[in-house]
Amino acid sequence: MANIETPFYFDGLKKFIDLLLFETYRTPTPNGMNKYTLSPNLSNILPTYHTMFHHSIDVNATMNYFEKAVSNFMMYSSKQERRNLFHCYLSSNMRAMVVQTVTLQRKNYSFEQKYFPTNLDDKQIEFTIVELGVMPVHIFTYLTNHFSDFFSATTQEEGMISLEDYEMVIDKYLKHNSPWIILASTNTGFLRIEDDNGNIDFDTKDEENLYLIRFRQDIIRAMELKEQSGNPS
Repeated sequence: MANIETPFYFDGLKKFIDLLLFETYRTPTPNGMNKYTLSPNLSNILPTYHTMFHHSIDVNATMNYFEKAVSNFMMYSSKQERRNLFHCYLSSNMRAMVVQTVTLQRKNYSFEQKYFPTNLDDKQIEFTIVELGVMPVHIFTYLTNHFSDFFSATTQEEGMISLEDYEMVIDKYLKHNSPWIILASTNTGFLRIEDDNGNIDFDTKDEENLYLIRFRQDIIRAMELKEQSGNPS
């Protein structure tokens, strides 16, 4: 692994990488051959060394697995770890591009993310992930973009990943991407961009807009109640 000091808040991103690889919240111990056992669910998705150049990704299985990793992170993380992940997003180039990227990708999301309000400021986003324990679409999109090639670039050998390959994964994803990589990832990642821009789960656009307004109001009201209670974060 490259000996490069990373910001403290990258700890949140490191926890998420381990969840993706192992479906556990801590890095497991390698075996006597310096190999880690991958999650069986992940090994069913990843290519092997022999198939990586002609491997076809199952988009639905991949998205389901990714969303489960996000749910597990929200379930097992501490407030500080969620705050660290927020700061990864806050300091990334994705922050300035997130609304446009959400607009492109959200049709592929499940209901909760597809219809999450985008007109939140940074304090509201931080409150939502840290205090409410709800993944904002802004950070969800940051993660899907950041790990856009994870399921095609990470290889396995009989359900195992070597210590060397594990360190390569950490080096690859424990950093910020340039705006150009973010743009390329939006179009080539594991989320297929569809041409249909219509809403799916609401009968009218007005119903969708009303849902988003109420969702945002609930977040703001929760922030106000916390401030009134005087409870520290």
